[in-house]
Amino acid sequence: SSGVVGNGGSLNSNHPAEAAGRRMRLAMVMMLSLTAHNFPEGMAVAISALDDQRLGFVVMFAIAVHNIPEGIAISVPVLSATGSRWKALNMTLLSGMAEPLGAAVALLLTHTAGAPSEHAMNNLLCVVGGVMSAVSLKELLPESWHLKRPAASAGGFAAGFLVMLITHQLGA
Repeated sequence: SSGVVGNGGSLNSNHPAEAAGRRMRLAMVMMLSLTAHNFPEGMAVAISALDDQRLGFVVMFAIAVHNIPEGIAISVPVLSATGSRWKALNMTLLSGMAEPLGAAVALLLTHTAGAPSEHAMNNLLCVVGGVMSAVSLKELLPESWHLKRPAASAGGFAAGFLVMLITHQLGA
């Protein structure tokens, strides 16, 4: 096989049940990792908005824009594995709801214990970034190579780079 996903198997195996199982595994890895990623993002939006309304808006906007491909990264593998749009929508919604939950927890903690230190927030966001980097390298990059569409892979990389550059320039 020219492409591998995590455990060494091709997502488009000659055995439909095996391929569907691998697609569901990818869907679950994406859903769980993005849910873990979304919770502290909600915290970051709430805390940055409490600190500075402009910064809060920029962080909210940057996160809202990148939530679109995150939703796609969950829904497409679920739809591919199950054929159910309803399951794809529900898993995507469930993952996305971690952000408002994170914001509510941040507001509650800030109200009761005070704002977290900048150092604590930086550490939290570094862990979140590390999780997403690991998932990208272990799951998404191998699948991208497996699909044999280098122009699409390069275009996605370039678009992500530009979005990050723009949000950085806006002050996030």
